[in-house]
Order: sequence, then structure tokens, then C-alpha cells
Amino acid sequence: MSKMTGQVYRLFDKEFRGKTLWSFRLEGDPVYYRLNENRNAGIVEPTNYIEFDFEPNSDGKSATVKGTPRKVQPAAAPQQALGSSGTVSYAERDASIRYQSARKDAIEFVAQAIAAGAVVLPAKASAKLEALEALVDSYTASFFEDISTGGAITRTNERAYSEQEEATAPAPAVKKKRAVVVEDDEDSEDDE
Repeated sequence: MSKMTGQVYRLFDKEFRGKTLWSFRLEGDPVYYRLNENRNAGIVEPTNYIEFDFEPNSDGKSATVKGTPRKVQPAAAPQQALGSSGTVSYAERDASIRYQSARKDAIEFVAQAIAAGAVVLPAKASAKLEALEALVDSYTASFFEDISTGGAITRTNERAYSEQEEATAPAPAVKKKRAVVVEDDEDSEDDE
């Protein structure tokens, strides 16, 4: 058994055989930590710092939490010798570059999908903006995860990740020919 301390990045729930199963990820850690049916509300919450015991699973992408996680105070950041330019650590800079790259690629991908006619945007201007933001955010997360895992994510895992994300963010519906459809508000008069 191993011990882990970190900040909760995101909490996931999944319905399986009539039960709600919970898992979470830590900031900067690609591993999904499984809680099973015990959500540990109030402890395992995004932005909380927690400490817990776990055992890695054979898939290499997840681990099972043993016992009850404990809330802890965040560890004080080690004092860095900052130069006159205010430099940051290599890990922080690397994560920033990877995120920026994922964001840029997501914007380009969404633009290409729209140009190819694979995305149908709502007629209402404000709904178009919301739909584009949701698409870019969704693909940014997917591309960032792909970079973080060295390309280990498959399309099957992306679909599972999207299903888990539905609980926290609106995702566009998908048509049969892999075209993304984002619907307007139902009460809007200018719908097509």
C-alpha cells in the first residue's frame, strides 16, 4: 500500500449496475483514484488537499483508495531562488506550455470541424458562443490529457471521459455521422 497527498482536481461519478461509483484525479496526476460507492463528501472535493492510502490497479491508469481520505493543509511551496526575471520551476513552465499547446490545438481542431461541416451551431448568436466555448474546453481537456499520458488515450477512453464530464459540464450531442450538434434553448423563437 502507498500513501499519496495532493490537491483534488476533479471528481467523477458513474452509474454501474444500479450503483453510483466515484473516482477522482489529483492536480497534475493522470491516475484515476477509485472510491467505489463511498463519495467522501466534504473531504474529496475539487481544490481540497487530501492524503490517502491506495493500491495501484493492474491497468496502470487507476488505483483503489484504501480507508478514508483525510483533509490536510497544503504543503508550503518550497522557496525558490527567483532571478530578476521571476523564473518559475521547470515543472510549472512545462505544464503551462503543455496546456497552451492543448488549447491552441483545440481551437484549431474546432475551427477545422466547423469548416468541414462536422459541427452544427445553434442559430442564436449567444448560444453559438456558449457552444464554441464548450467545444474548445472539452477538446482542450482531452488534448491536455493526451499530452500528459504520452498519447496513451484511445478513442474508447475519450468517450468514457466524456460521459464522466457530462455531470460537470454540458457536452454537445453527437449525430450518427460523427457530426457534433449543439442545440438552442427550446423556448427561443429563432430556432430552425
